[in-house]
Amino acid sequence: MSAHAPRRTTTQKRTAGLAVIALVIGGLMMVARHLDGWTRPPAGDQSPLPLHRAIAITMAQPFQLLEWKLYDFIHTFGAKTPADPEVVVLGIDEASLSLEDSSAFPEDIEASRPLQLMNEVYPWSREVYAHMIEQLMEAGAQTVVIDLMFPAPSGPHPEGDVLLHQVLEKYRKHVILAADVVSQEVQHGQSESIQFPFNGLIKHRWPVDERIGFVSYWPDTDGVIRETCFERSQEHRLPERTVHSIAAATLRSQNLGDRFPSDTRFHYLRFGDSANYQPVSLHEIFVPLLWENNYELGKRFAGKTIFLGHVARQQQDYHPTPVGKIAGVQIHAHAYAAAKAGQLLRGLPAWSSLALIGAASILAWVLISRSRRPVLSTTILFGSLGLGLLGQMLLFNHASLVVNTSTPLLAFGLISICGFTYDFLLERREKLALKRSVMRFHSPDVAEQIVQHPETYYSIRQGAARCIVVLFSDIRGYTSMSEQLTAQEMVTQLNEYFERMVSVVFQRQGAVDKFIGDAMMAVWGRFRDNPKEAELADDACRSVDAALAMRTELAILNKGWRGKNMTELSIGIGIHQGEAVVGEIGSHERAELTAIGDCVNLGSRLEGATKEYGLDLLISDTVQQRIAPRFICRTADLVRVKGKRQPVEVFTVLGPQQLSAPPGLEPFEEGMRCYRQGEFAEAKQRFLQAAADGLDDVLTQVFVKRSSELMDHPPENWDGVYTMKTK
Repeated sequence: MSAHAPRRTTTQKRTAGLAVIALVIGGLMMVARHLDGWTRPPAGDQSPLPLHRAIAITMAQPFQLLEWKLYDFIHTFGAKTPADPEVVVLGIDEASLSLEDSSAFPEDIEASRPLQLMNEVYPWSREVYAHMIEQLMEAGAQTVVIDLMFPAPSGPHPEGDVLLHQVLEKYRKHVILAADVVSQEVQHGQSESIQFPFNGLIKHRWPVDERIGFVSYWPDTDGVIRETCFERSQEHRLPERTVHSIAAATLRSQNLGDRFPSDTRFHYLRFGDSANYQPVSLHEIFVPLLWENNYELGKRFAGKTIFLGHVARQQQDYHPTPVGKIAGVQIHAHAYAAAKAGQLLRGLPAWSSLALIGAASILAWVLISRSRRPVLSTTILFGSLGLGLLGQMLLFNHASLVVNTSTPLLAFGLISICGFTYDFLLERREKLALKRSVMRFHSPDVAEQIVQHPETYYSIRQGAARCIVVLFSDIRGYTSMSEQLTAQEMVTQLNEYFERMVSVVFQRQGAVDKFIGDAMMAVWGRFRDNPKEAELADDACRSVDAALAMRTELAILNKGWRGKNMTELSIGIGIHQGEAVVGEIGSHERAELTAIGDCVNLGSRLEGATKEYGLDLLISDTVQQRIAPRFICRTADLVRVKGKRQPVEVFTVLGPQQLSAPPGLEPFEEGMRCYRQGEFAEAKQRFLQAAADGLDDVLTQVFVKRSSELMDHPPENWDGVYTMKTK
């Protein structure tokens, strides 16, 4: 069987498992929406449900609540119906119910018949509303809409009924009264009937007087009013038995009957801002000073549609809506304004939710089955959820379309999360099995790399060319120092040293290729095929960062060893990047995945060359070119290492770019330029200047000495290359 056969088997198993997850979760979501959307009676039908349908709806209710909450969120932050400047709400508020706490003075009450009547116990004589209509009509109001029920004659004040009737007849086309839709128990359930104003105000007849509109709303099961219907019919929906809502009746009275749908279905309202239509206290229009100063003798009501209703808290006529809790009379104003402005919302048919859930399930399956990169998949997941919400918001704002996306998005999210979890568990099991297998032949760090890149491992076992970074580190003079240590002391100190150094390499995504006595070889990039330049630069930067961290960690170790009277250590590090052969090398019993080739040899030579210059770190020009934007480098030499013909320019690294360059670096680099050009006297002066500026170290003194010797014995064919005689 080929090395790829287990991978194919696992892939098939994974794809099948993810498909089962998508089918199960998507199917359950579709059943839930089917139960909630297709077994539910028409909105407003309050007849008892059969037990099995009641249970189905109860099970599906959480999904419907989620839809409603998302709709409310969209409505809160989405586009709203602009406030209609021609709409005014007159409120029966606390001040109107208790004139003692109002802005009306006793003399105002004494001089005003309606205020005197309002100063009595509520409900007032209906004469108050007659005076109100007269005053508003004389001020030029277009329509007065009264959101109050007058179902029976007024016992205490029959004269008020007479006066109100007279005013209603006088302004027949300008005043709308309220009716109510009442549910009644009948033999086989519930039936709706209309409660009209009593005949003493407007004669009850069929077809219904156009001055009557029902004020009933049907909140959803969570108590929030989101929809309204503009017509209700009795007796099998006969046209002559149709009653319009109070908003629709108002529009019809203004010859705007084409602004609302002529059907008995429920329609989503696009509410305005909750701050729209703040009520004007009813009593204020009867206070002469306020009528004159605040309302300009009624000019503020000219041409307006005025809604009158309860706004006092004790009247308990406040209802939750998507934009907050507002008074019932304000809801009627919002409904009127939305219909008038053409801002009613449209919903999609019931089957659309099932289609969206199916599409979301397929998309989720495609996402998790095609991607094995968790970060990318998670980004796509949350991005898709965000796009879904954004799409719903855009359709709500610009197409007046209500798309219930919460259940499809929930299905998408659950399938993705469950799929990722399944993927993670499957991959984890696969990696553990692979790790147990390869650890028989490879060191733990290599085994971990193989587990992280199994496909690459299978491809390079037989050998492959890779562009890698190799880092060699070696302890200076440890062979002679070890003669002064016991075997236990030597092992303890080396283990402590390597523990820190290996940790540094691992933290920077490197791998320890091998240990050679007190030396260590680390590599970057051996599992990457066809790397991009940015990836090569990252490898180079990580290796140099590791070298600088090794320098820091060794200083910390030496400080601790100094306190224990132990031998302090110094190291040399060489780094090179280039082509190498990576493969499994060894015997049948024991094999090691390692790198060989000229790149590895040069890295080892650079580590040995550090002793020549009194440095702890040398890097090749290939590495320097890739790390230059992030690290401060110092030219070391142009050398021909032992065993190589081509010279290599080498550098040392002083630190990250955010640190300031050390004093003397600039004259030193200028001295190196002169040295390479054969201007030895000038080079010596520059090196001496660098030493005087503070860069007086072994490397500077090496070139001061070389410059002096070359001044005394000028070479015949100078190429600036220094040939090393040792490794």
